[in-house]
Amino acid sequence: MVLGVSVLVLASLGALSMLISVIITRPLYASLVTFGIIFILQFLLPQIPYIKESSKYSLSYQTMVLLKSGFEKVNLLKFTGIPEHSEIAFIVLALLMLLLAWSVLSRREFPD
Repeated sequence: MVLGVSVLVLASLGALSMLISVIITRPLYASLVTFGIIFILQFLLPQIPYIKESSKYSLSYQTMVLLKSGFEKVNLLKFTGIPEHSEIAFIVLALLMLLLAWSVLSRREFPD
């Protein structure tokens, strides 16, 4: 269970970094932008007071929602959510980012 969730989360992060590296061709800048996006989504988004329960949108919270169904002896009741929805969201976002990266790369390499 943990291995599957780790692969799923890392695949979505890898798709994000691939998309950013296709858009920004300099490796250092692409790495910094990817780190900045992850930092904003992980640490700054839960601090926004205008979004109701904004911590539910962080990467760590959704990872715990995915892991919640696999652990019986650990109390994870404060993490509310449906694991299947989080799983589908990670898969769809990863595939969407990969398709967008492929589209940008193919337009750049094979112009009309």
